Amino acid sequence: MCQIKMTTRLLLSLFFLAAFGDLALAKGTEVRFRGTVTRIDRNSAVSGTVTLRVMTLEVPVKVNSDTEIEAGDEIGLAELQVGDFVKVDGHFSSAGIVAEEIEVLDEFVNTFRLRGVISAGRATPAGLVITVLGVDVLMDANTQLEQRGSPGPFPVSSLAIGMSVDVRGTLQNNVLLATRVKVGPRDGDAIEVEFEGKITSLSAGRLLVDTEGGGNAVVLFNSSTEIQGTLAVGKFVEVEGILNNSLEILAREIKVDRDDDRDADDDEDDKDDDEFEKQIRLVATSPGSAITGHAKIELESEHGTTKQEFEVEIEKAAPNTTLRIRVLIAGSGVFDFGQLVSDGDGKAKVRFRSDPSGSDRALLPLLPSGKTVVDFQVIEITNNNVAVLRGLF
Repeated sequence: MCQIKMTTRLLLSLFFLAAFGDLALAKGTEVRFRGTVTRIDRNSAVSGTVTLRVMTLEVPVKVNSDTEIEAGDEIGLAELQVGDFVKVDGHFSSAGIVAEEIEVLDEFVNTFRLRGVISAGRATPAGLVITVLGVDVLMDANTQLEQRGSPGPFPVSSLAIGMSVDVRGTLQNNVLLATRVKVGPRDGDAIEVEFEGKITSLSAGRLLVDTEGGGNAVVLFNSSTEIQGTLAVGKFVEVEGILNNSLEILAREIKVDRDDDRDADDDEDDKDDDEFEKQIRLVATSPGSAITGHAKIELESEHGTTKQEFEVEIEKAAPNTTLRIRVLIAGSGVFDFGQLVSDGDGKAKVRFRSDPSGSDRALLPLLPSGKTVVDFQVIEITNNNVAVLRGLF
């Protein structure tokens, strides 16, 4: 097992692809955080679920054949171990958080750090043993004990189960010996979340916000939530809050972005101008498959003229293989967008446009009446009528 080094601050940043008017946002859905591996469930040599603990919160992370795992050098899922302190880069999907990269952070030989809640304690001849994040730590007469934000020492007799502590120490004779224990939560112990997205469902005290990664973030709000603007399905919002044990966001602030708010000084015609762009990751449908891909849709409407674009890019397919594109369009069903053929390196790319030029394919004849690329819900890449890649818009 890699040397224990643990922290309970989880930095979770979500950057969602969504744009209207002059608003420019980062493309894709991105999740970054750190945590301690508490459980590994392997479905195969390259796929499974890695569970990380942050304070009392368990965060499951999906691993697939595209996930890169590093510990100085690249390692396999089988080499990742419970107790490793890791950094995760990934994205939200319909399956939950999917890891794109897991990095086992640098080891510090014979030293450790734990941040969490005391779950148990017992007196021994050598001193007090407390359990933090499932790990037993010995506190002896030389352990420095203090309370965060208060000067002076903190009495051992005041320690209690449920207290948040920050423990540093050394590994001696296979015993974790605390050199310093700080009592009390840090300001950053809550899992802070900030993101932008589009409301897809609205009910009392609850929103579903499109994460642009194939899933929806559940946002809970109440009378203490600061809400700027009027919540409505289809509106883009900026959300700030914290993550709870059910991986729902408890919102502190929700800000509604509206075209007329941003363009109040523009001409009336300009208020009707819209831009929409969305990019998703295509995920292999079979465990262990190396094939990957991305899809992107764009729509721009200006002064009554609408331009649309749909792009598909495939990598790591079998060389010189014929694939087909199928798209589920809201309220209309599944439509065949034709084939694409991988080259000798297993790569393929095709672009559909409403105003095609060069190698572009015509988009409008493939769309059902009254529908645009904004109505795309699911894309599948098939081989011999069997789906090999799938992504949710």
